[in-house]
Amino acid sequence: MERTPIVVGVDGSPASWDALHWAVGEAHRWRAPLEVLIVDEGHGASGVRTNESRLAQMVSDARQLDRAVRITGTVGHGHVVPALCEAARSARMVVVGHRGHHGFGRLLAGSLSGRVAENASVPVTVVHSDGTTSGPVVVGVDGSAGSDTALGVACDEAERRGTGVVAVLAYSHPVHPWLTNGLAPPSDPQLLHASACAALEATVAPWRRKYPALPVRTVTAAAQAVPFLTDLSRRAQLVVVGAHGHGGPTGPLGSVPEKLLGRAHCPVLIAR
Repeated sequence: MERTPIVVGVDGSPASWDALHWAVGEAHRWRAPLEVLIVDEGHGASGVRTNESRLAQMVSDARQLDRAVRITGTVGHGHVVPALCEAARSARMVVVGHRGHHGFGRLLAGSLSGRVAENASVPVTVVHSDGTTSGPVVVGVDGSAGSDTALGVACDEAERRGTGVVAVLAYSHPVHPWLTNGLAPPSDPQLLHASACAALEATVAPWRRKYPALPVRTVTAAAQAVPFLTDLSRRAQLVVVGAHGHGGPTGPLGSVPEKLLGRAHCPVLIAR
C-alpha cells in the first residue's frame, strides 16, 4: 500500500458524505490510506462530543464501503481552512464536498473555497453529488505549465479508472500567443482553429507516448473555457484543471478552476 494518504474534510452534511464516498474510491484506486478530518471550531464540550460522534459514524460507514482501505479519523481544532491545509500538507490529495451546512460545507459556499485551493500545497478535489461513475476524465489544456501538470494527473486518474482522457482546448479572444507560436493570430477563423488544434496535439503527444494504451481524445473549440468544460462535465466522471493557466488569475487561483468549482456536474480536481 502507498504510504501517502488522501485527506477528506467532512462535516456530516450530505455533500460531505458524497466526498467521503468518493475519497474511499480514490484511496482504493491509489492503494492509499484515507484520513477523515472534521474540525471543531471552538463550540465547547458539546460541540466536540457531537463532532466526535459524527466522525465515528462516518469512519465506520467508510470502512464498510471498502475494508481494504486503511481509514482513520481525526477531530481538528481551530479555523477550517488552515486546519484542512495543515492536515493535507503531506497528503496525495485533499477532498471536500461541494456544499454543506457547517464546517467544511462552508468552504464552497463563498470565498473560502478559493482560499483552500490557493493555500493547499497538494491537489484539491471538490466532489459534486450529481457526478457519474462512467465516462472519461476531462482535462483542460491551455499550454501553461499548470495544464501540463493537469494532463499528467488526468492520465494517471484515467489509467486507474480504466477509462480514457478527453483533452480540451477552448480558446476565445484575445487569443493567447501559445496558439500561434508567438505570431499574430490569423484573421481567418479556420486557420486559427487549425493552429489551435496543432498546438493541442503537440501538447498531448508526449503523454500519448508515456501512456500508449490509454485512449486520449482531443477537442478544440472556439468557446469560453468555463462553460465548455462545464457542459462536458455532465458526461465525465472527473474534470482536471491546473491551479493556474494563461487565463489570468483572479487572485492566487486561476479563473477557470475558481469558476468551475461551483458549476461543474462532476468532481473537479485542481492539479498541482
